[in-house]
Amino acid sequence: MNKRTIIFFAILTAVIFIVVTNGHIISRAMLAHDTRFMYQAISRTILRQIPKDKLDIANELEFTNRYIYLNIQHYGNARDDGAGWMLLYGEAWCDSVSNIFIRLIAPLDIKGYLVFLRLPNGVSPHSVAYCTPGDISVRGIEYLQRNAIVVDPYNGIIYRTARSVFANPAQICNGLVKVPENISDQKLFYCEMPALFASNSPISTQPAFKRWFYRNIFPRIPESWIKGYIQFALVINNKLEKAERMYYLARLEQLFLNYHAAMRGYTDVINRYPETMWGELAAHWRDRIELPLNRFPETGK
Repeated sequence: MNKRTIIFFAILTAVIFIVVTNGHIISRAMLAHDTRFMYQAISRTILRQIPKDKLDIANELEFTNRYIYLNIQHYGNARDDGAGWMLLYGEAWCDSVSNIFIRLIAPLDIKGYLVFLRLPNGVSPHSVAYCTPGDISVRGIEYLQRNAIVVDPYNGIIYRTARSVFANPAQICNGLVKVPENISDQKLFYCEMPALFASNSPISTQPAFKRWFYRNIFPRIPESWIKGYIQFALVINNKLEKAERMYYLARLEQLFLNYHAAMRGYTDVINRYPETMWGELAAHWRDRIELPLNRFPETGK
C-alpha cells in the first residue's frame, strides 16, 4: 500500500469518525438559518405553482400563506426549535408558524417581521407576521403599525380592507377590516403596540456573494440535489430516533409537494411504529393529504 493510499484511507476514516460521533451537530448546522437552502428550495417550489401571468407580490404572499396553513399546524405537543426543523416537524405554535412565513418570503425579496401582539395588560395572546413588499429597509414598530401588511399564517389569513386592499394593523383595530367570526375577538389584539421580535433578511440585503449565489447559481441547482442535501443532513443525525428520521423524510416529500412519496413514507412509519408519537403524526398527515382540498395547490398534484 503506497503512501497516497494510506493518507486517503486515513482521511476517510477521520471523516467517518467525525460524522458518526458528531452527526447531530453537523446535521443541525446544515439546516440552520444561515444556509437557507431549505427556505430557498421550498419558496421556489411554491412559486412554480403560480401561473406565470399571475406571478406578482400579491399572489406570492397568498400562495406562501396558503402553503404554510396547509403544511404546518398545531394539533398536539408543539416543539420549540428553529424554523427549519419546525418545517420538518409540521406542528407549531403561532410564533413559529409566523417565523417560518418570514423565512419563506425572504427569497422573494420581501421584508418580513415576526410580531408578538399584546393586550392592555401586557399579555401576548398571539403572534403574526408583518411584511412590507417593496420596502426592505429596517422599520420600527410605529411605522409598521400604519404601513405593514398583516399576515396570520397560523389562521391562514392575509388581512384586507373592504376594497380588497392589503390591510395594516391600525385598520384592523379601527374596524375597517373584516375579521373571521371564529377569531373576531382578535381585532382587539391590534390596538396595542406589539413587540417586534425578529425580522428576515431579503436577498437584496445579503452580502454580495450570497446575492450573486442565490440569484445566479441556486436557480440552476436541481430540486433533487437540494432534497438530497436535506436527506443527508437527516441521515447523519445520530440523535434522531429511527421512527423520527423516517417521519421527517416523509414530511420532506410533502413539503416538496411529492404527495405519493409522502403517503408511502407516512404509511411505512405507521406500520412500523404505530404506538409512537411519530406514528400518530404520520397518521395525521397521511389522513389529511388523502383529501385533495388539503393539498397545495388545492387541486392536488
